[in-house]
Amino acid sequence: MGGDRRSGDLEAHADKIKGWLCDTPDLSLREIQSKLAELDVKTSISAIDRLLARHGLSFKKRPSLQKSKTAKVSRGPELNGGPCNPNCVPESSSSSTKVASM
Repeated sequence: MGGDRRSGDLEAHADKIKGWLCDTPDLSLREIQSKLAELDVKTSISAIDRLLARHGLSFKKRPSLQKSKTAKVSRGPELNGGPCNPNCVPESSSSSTKVASM
């Protein structure tokens, strides 16, 4: 019997992960994995990716860009229309995560 049998275990941490992404929208999958390890949660990159997909979040498949030396590239969520909502990452953010288009 094959298939995904473990990523459901991450559901208990989904709100925490969404909060991390709201606070730091450009977190990589490895950084999320490291933060989970600090909580004694052992998981794979692909399990985290599947969790994010189930919650309508996706990662751009491109390398991160260098930081601008002259100005910030994107505004924080508080400047994009209100306080940070832990259920989504603003589409206007230039992060490596964004709300998946339907």
